Amino acid sequence: MSTGIYTPKWFLQCFLGRTPCSLTLKLWDVYMLDGERVLTAMAYTILKVHRKRLLKLPLEGLREFLQDSLAQPWALEDEAVLRHLRASMTQFRRMRCDLPPPAGPEEFPTRPVGLERVSPAPGPLLPSPASETPPRVEEPASPGPATQPEPPGPPPGQAIVQPPPQRWSSLPTLPVQQDGAGRRSLDMVGLMTKNGVPFPSAPAWATPEAP
Repeated sequence: MSTGIYTPKWFLQCFLGRTPCSLTLKLWDVYMLDGERVLTAMAYTILKVHRKRLLKLPLEGLREFLQDSLAQPWALEDEAVLRHLRASMTQFRRMRCDLPPPAGPEEFPTRPVGLERVSPAPGPLLPSPASETPPRVEEPASPGPATQPEPPGPPPGQAIVQPPPQRWSSLPTLPVQQDGAGRRSLDMVGLMTKNGVPFPSAPAWATPEAP
């Protein structure tokens, strides 16, 4: 099982959320006292304390235990875990493994720190013959319609009388006839024919009876 699966949260968060809360607070105190060598030593201490249980777990059980189950209370007290941590730090210091080796020349920046490399400004691109647009020829403006002089307005003091608006009716004009009394009635004979073609005769119940 690769260490990159479970150690990023250990090292980046100083075991926050990966060990019991009370133990995490004590680990932070040790980290402020001894520095980064606590991270590697504590990772080694976790594997050493839970060695027997880790060897019995399958691969999926290893992942769940190292990422989730470690945050539950341990069988050992916090002070006992810190004693194991001190022993691991002493062992690593004796083996000169408490800190990583110095960085090689390939890990250092090759340019001065804090200076930004400015790229030269791009020059103008040469236009291709196909992309050249022909020159625009301005045409003379065409004369507009002749303006007619406005009619003279009314003399001062005279009221302006506007004609009433014209009403349009979409109803057809029906033929009417006028009787002797001056009343106008519908011309049924003229309504029965149109352009020489007789309309269908109305039923008997629709014909008005004389009074």
